[in-house]
Amino acid sequence: CFRAAVTLALSLSGSVKSKAWDMLLDRLSFSSGSAVARGVCHLNDDFRCTGSVRLGIPQQAIIDRERTEDALKHLESGWWRLRMQATEVLTQAVQSGCFEAGMGVVKKLSHTSSRVRMAAVSILSQISRCLPDVLVRTTEGLLERLSDPVADVRAAASATFVRIAANGVFDDQALRALLRPLLQGPSAEERRVCSQVLLSISEVEEHGPRLAMMICGIIVRALLTSDVNGSDAKNVALSLLAQITPRKHAPAIAMLTQVAKNDEDASVRLAALDALRAVAGEGSKHLKEAALHLVLDEDDVVGDAAAEILEGLDLTQEEPDEQAGEVAPEIPSALAPGGHAEGSEGSE
Repeated sequence: CFRAAVTLALSLSGSVKSKAWDMLLDRLSFSSGSAVARGVCHLNDDFRCTGSVRLGIPQQAIIDRERTEDALKHLESGWWRLRMQATEVLTQAVQSGCFEAGMGVVKKLSHTSSRVRMAAVSILSQISRCLPDVLVRTTEGLLERLSDPVADVRAAASATFVRIAANGVFDDQALRALLRPLLQGPSAEERRVCSQVLLSISEVEEHGPRLAMMICGIIVRALLTSDVNGSDAKNVALSLLAQITPRKHAPAIAMLTQVAKNDEDASVRLAALDALRAVAGEGSKHLKEAALHLVLDEDDVVGDAAAEILEGLDLTQEEPDEQAGEVAPEIPSALAPGGHAEGSEGSE
């Protein structure tokens, strides 16, 4: 219909031609830019240039879109030379921030051929501009490839996450998508794999510290609001926090103290105590507070761990308060994991 309408409008003359173009442009206002550009691509050579000018689409954009569409088809070709050319074209398009190329390659991540999936993973590792929709879809697609039946594809997907992090384009939405299987997913294996990927991301040379802070913030908020699926997910999240959280990070210390004292699951209380020891440090008053609370814990393992911590502390010495700006903020008891009110602690 688009081709027929544009051909007709270009074939007319005089006032009738102007009226036909006005009607066509009015109809096209309800279509996306990519759909209009695809329509122009299908016009014959005589009408394509005039049509693109009339519709306000640069001729180069039409050529680039054609190249992208051809490259996406050739990525599945049986001829290695065509596949190599397609990979080069799509890599350049993804690096330049082309939305259509990025989304097209993301769709190839679920292709039945492992060769095509591997090529898509390799191309997406070159993302160097933050296009939120493409980045989130890429993250979701790569997460599926972490459980790919082919080991090489799994390894490439994991390495691609690190490469994207090194390029500095991960944003909050993409990190939330990456954390979702760890915090809300049903699979323990997926949580373990995601934790390893997140740890690797937090260790990249230039952007690692910033990403670690962002990951830490998302996990802290999830634990405070009980937006975590079960004790195993909490334990994996706490273990990750212990490894990536900057020392003396006040919000994390406050949350870990709450979880250690109030969570209903003994394994979670123990994991929170270990994480608190790593983040707050041996001499922290928060660690002492949590250990004193847990030394008489109903679970022997938790109680023994708290007693071991207290053995190395001078309980008569007053620790100095945290430096200004690092004092742990008070957390409302309603947000405390396990649902225990703060007022109940004084009677224990």
